[in-house]
Amino acid sequence: MKIFQKTPAALILSRTLNLIWYFEWLTGFTFIVMLAISGYTRGAYALQLPVTFEKHTAAILQPINGNFQIGVLNSNSAILSYHVDANLPNIIMILFGYGSVFAVVVLITDQMRKMSKGFSLNSPFQKMSITRINIIAVILIGYSLLQWLFVLVVNQFVYRSFKIKTFELTYDLNFNCLIIGVILLLVVEIFKVGIELEEERKLVI
Repeated sequence: MKIFQKTPAALILSRTLNLIWYFEWLTGFTFIVMLAISGYTRGAYALQLPVTFEKHTAAILQPINGNFQIGVLNSNSAILSYHVDANLPNIIMILFGYGSVFAVVVLITDQMRKMSKGFSLNSPFQKMSITRINIIAVILIGYSLLQWLFVLVVNQFVYRSFKIKTFELTYDLNFNCLIIGVILLLVVEIFKVGIELEEERKLVI
């Protein structure tokens, strides 16, 4: 099994990912502190929530000259902006929304820095990569499902808090994270088959 030697490139990659990881923690901690201070001083939060809904005509565009017909601007997503009181339930909801995104970024970066650290320690690349890639795939799939559940809660909140008559909200799933996670799981299975074939070949020799 191929072993990565301790190279300057591997050390640079490892140290860079370490710096990024610590920077993410510092940024997240600073953001939470500023969020708490802002809510305490103002007594409210200005929220901007992305919402998705069935296709809706947002505007009719008139042509400048006669070469074009009337244009129809359709949309199925928007940003809902409103203010909420800085009470405990709202703070928990806000921290959960931002915290889930922060957790995904930090966890994925942590797996990547551990992989790069293995390079500089001359660890076997293939077995180490299988575990790390598998964890990243599970994180992405879990995040897509968690985000979908969060949208369910947000939509129910919007229906109860605002009058919506012209369109219906939809429950959009983050297919990008889901598909990437599934692809990574397939890559892991390919790695496993490759390792098994390599070990069988060595035993035959």
